[in-house]
Amino acid sequence: MTIGDLLRQYRINQNKTLQEFAGNIIDRSYSGKVERNIHQISAENLINLLRYNQIDAIEFIETLDPNYENYQSQIQIQRKIMEEAYY
Repeated sequence: MTIGDLLRQYRINQNKTLQEFAGNIIDRSYSGKVERNIHQISAENLINLLRYNQIDAIEFIETLDPNYENYQSQIQIQRKIMEEAYY
């Protein structure tokens, strides 16, 4: 599963259009291309999209990475770094 695939899954589960899901963070066209894996999304925009749509970043990563159990300590460190950078 890719980031684009997972973003699409969350968007559909929330019954949102591309525009509703993307808000003012990225435009609708770019959002569609990210979902179709044509374009990559920056980490900053991804975090902003997750926040805007009330999606827990750690939950998103856990879903994206089936080997999360093996990397849990690394993700906890990354979460702390992200929290310190954004709060």
